[in-house]
Amino acid sequence: MKLSLRFTIPIVLAVFTCVIAFWVFFTSGQVAVKNTETHLMKDITNMMTRLQEATERALRKGEWEWLQKDISGYGSVPHLKTLVLIDAAGKVIAGTKLGEIDQNWKKIISHGSIEIIEKQAELAKTGYAGTTFLSADKQCILGVYPVKFASKTIGSRNVSVGILLAQVDLSVPKARALALVKMQVYQFVFILSLLMVLLGIFFHFQMTKRVRKLVSTMNQFANGDFKAPVGVNGRDELSTLAESIRKMATRRDQDQQRMNAYAKKLEESNQDLQDFAHIASHDLQEPLRKILSFGDLLKSSISKEDDKGMAHLERIQKSTARMKSFIEDLLQFTQLGTKENACEPTDLNGVVQRVLEDLETRMVETQGTVHIKSLPVIEADAMQMYQLFLNLIGNGLKFHREGVGPVISLDSSRDADGMWEITVEDNGVGIEEQYVDKIFKPFERLHGRGTYEGTGIGLTICNKIVTRHGGEISVKQHSEYGVTFRIRLPEKQIKSNDASLRSSLSFLTPQDLDMGSVEIPLFSRNDKGTGSFRRIAK
Repeated sequence: MKLSLRFTIPIVLAVFTCVIAFWVFFTSGQVAVKNTETHLMKDITNMMTRLQEATERALRKGEWEWLQKDISGYGSVPHLKTLVLIDAAGKVIAGTKLGEIDQNWKKIISHGSIEIIEKQAELAKTGYAGTTFLSADKQCILGVYPVKFASKTIGSRNVSVGILLAQVDLSVPKARALALVKMQVYQFVFILSLLMVLLGIFFHFQMTKRVRKLVSTMNQFANGDFKAPVGVNGRDELSTLAESIRKMATRRDQDQQRMNAYAKKLEESNQDLQDFAHIASHDLQEPLRKILSFGDLLKSSISKEDDKGMAHLERIQKSTARMKSFIEDLLQFTQLGTKENACEPTDLNGVVQRVLEDLETRMVETQGTVHIKSLPVIEADAMQMYQLFLNLIGNGLKFHREGVGPVISLDSSRDADGMWEITVEDNGVGIEEQYVDKIFKPFERLHGRGTYEGTGIGLTICNKIVTRHGGEISVKQHSEYGVTFRIRLPEKQIKSNDASLRSSLSFLTPQDLDMGSVEIPLFSRNDKGTGSFRRIAK
């Protein structure tokens, strides 16, 4: 799924705003609650200290009515739930509410805080020091302060210690603090959102809009319109990128024009090569056919006793036949570079079967055997695949050891790159290691003409066919006898938008494209049916 920058940037900014708002609310809320607790605890401490002194003074004077009135007056203190004076027996003797008097203090305090209050009360009585602390549920502030009760008897003075107990509710102050923080967060989010909107508008006009123009221009470049205006101006990095793209498009347009000029010249060259092929197949072979025909006539007219004349004539006919075969092979090699591959799904098993049918006579003569395991179906030129396997299997039958019937095995497998690897293995005379790199070159013969017939161009044709199909061919010598040809071919051929250009560039190497001058041989035919070669340069 693709997202445009005009949608991506607002989404990212909105997520960023939400994260910042949550973080501010969480941290500010915690701080606000903590500050509220600290402030209230300070106020309760001051209040309880003053009340402790006033209570002890009133108890010494016996001013019970004033003491009750004074303690009940604290009922108006904000958030104060309970304030009571407890004697040593645990009985409430004064409080903010009249209903609390004469009750046990445990009945007016929440059950969860009783245990901690008892513990703090014992500590306060022992050390005679008050304390302020949070309840177990952290919803209240509790204050526990000791108070001395004194009574007179005959000859002695009895002193007991009571407790001033205060309970302050924190729920309302906390809620108010959080509400205030929430309001501040809302204001912060509003301001931040406004800034994000302004930033989004800025990005839209300074980035997104210009990037969309740049993408539109790049699409035009991809469709071949290298003269389309870029339309992005400015002094920032995006403008620098646009200028670089503009220069690249200009150079690409110039390169395309040069390539079109090369293609036109190469098309002319291919046309001249086709003319040459026509001459080679007709005009050059016609004299050879006449030589062979007149040779046959001479053979029938020469006396059988003239052994020397007959031997000369046979040598002439053999040389003429080799010349004819050489021209036919050269013609076939030339046509591979000038004709476009007619690629279609091709079953190589059927191709090899047709090859074996055509080689049946030679297989019988050499007592040869061909084993075929499993060959794939690939996209290829069926006629060229036929020629490939005809040459390879034919070589396996031809280059066999004396007295040993040739055995040829064909198999295939798929490698990690998705390429099909086809092997053609034989048990023939083999190839010496120093000649492995030479056998695919034109007219390279490893044996004399008297030993094996041929022109030395068969494996060159095989190499050309495999290369034109986007593959590669190699050979490996066995330890004793025979060789294995390995052919790697893709299952699908790469489709080209300009088939004629691909065909025209079939004779160019990568080095040719970078050379200062490229010489192309052209064959021109004149009105008399003959021709001559000329060369053109870039």
